Amino acid sequence: MSPTATAHPSGPRRRPAIVRRRPGPTTRLALASAVATGLAALAHVLAARMAGDTAVALVAAAAVGGAALVCIVLVEVDRRLRRIESRQGQHHQTTERILNRGLSRFGGISRALADLDRSPVDSATVEGVIRAGARVPAETPSLAVGLANAQLRRMARFLDGLDGGEIIAETESRDWLLGLTARAGTSLRGVVTSDVARHMDRDLIDRCSAAVVRGVTVAWTVIVDATTDADDAVRALRSTDADVSLVKNDTIASWWSDTDSAVIVFDDEIVHETQLGAPTCLILDPDQVTARVHRVDAILGRASPD
Repeated sequence: MSPTATAHPSGPRRRPAIVRRRPGPTTRLALASAVATGLAALAHVLAARMAGDTAVALVAAAAVGGAALVCIVLVEVDRRLRRIESRQGQHHQTTERILNRGLSRFGGISRALADLDRSPVDSATVEGVIRAGARVPAETPSLAVGLANAQLRRMARFLDGLDGGEIIAETESRDWLLGLTARAGTSLRGVVTSDVARHMDRDLIDRCSAAVVRGVTVAWTVIVDATTDADDAVRALRSTDADVSLVKNDTIASWWSDTDSAVIVFDDEIVHETQLGAPTCLILDPDQVTARVHRVDAILGRASPD
């Protein structure tokens, strides 16, 4: 650089980048048409100049015309190839999107199966539900499919409740009570109102008898008042060979409210609780279970066989 030259403030100047774009189909077609027209004109000129030699003129015209035709054919071939290329690109994008979605779902399923192997829930049953769901025919009536989906959502909420420590019954909780009674391993202690005792499910009575036979300690306390026929209230319960006692409602006011209906403790781990005007609740949280156990034991301490 000469002493008198002035440097550019931002450093050496660069030449602007030259962007070369491939001509589009319309441009290429116009160029081919121009070339074909030019070649046709050239053929006409040659034919005119070689009028004396007809054979040479015909050969020249045919050669130039053929070249023009070849140009047009090449442009058409190129146009079709670009259309095929465009469709292939769209197909590639669709395929990639489907594969990514499938891989994402596969990854989620793989993680869920790995977690299921570590869960105490019977994994074979869960896998059986998945397989059975996959076999449902597409022509199955929508009413039946809707009912199945509702049952699956209810079961999903039930499993979520196992982690949360409390499960609220959406419908009749009879199946819960029968299932817990059939699976109780050490003890079943329940406090129920006389009305609940009088209308106790026959299947529950039979399962209580079976629990006593397999060595489970079964004890019921029935809350009565001055107008209650105690024999009628406890007759079915005593037929199971369970320990049955009575307690006056005015002696347990600090542990029992007018809205309470039944509190049943299974193996000191799960509490089945029912209140008037409220859905049945399964209590699994250890602190809440312990509080219910103390409450049931306090009521049992006030009860008597007669």
